[in-house]
Amino acid sequence: MSENNFTPLLTFKDVSERLSIPVSTLRKNVSANKSAVPPFIKLGSSSNSPIRWRLQDVEDWLQEQFETSNADQEFNFTIDNKGVSMPK
Repeated sequence: MSENNFTPLLTFKDVSERLSIPVSTLRKNVSANKSAVPPFIKLGSSSNSPIRWRLQDVEDWLQEQFETSNADQEFNFTIDNKGVSMPK
């Protein structure tokens, strides 16, 4: 049997915790302002199909947000399974 390196997909709750925003804000932005959220996948074609995120996409999107909003500043931070950590 081969080993599966599957990474679980993230839910609204997972992503809202990583972004430090309410689930309701994330849900609203998925519908109304897709540029304000990391890239996602809709699992199905119906209006109530679940939406999920890949961890790497969320981390890449966060990195891009920091670089874009702080282009003239240099920040050192890390992204791990608990979210974003800024140095003190």
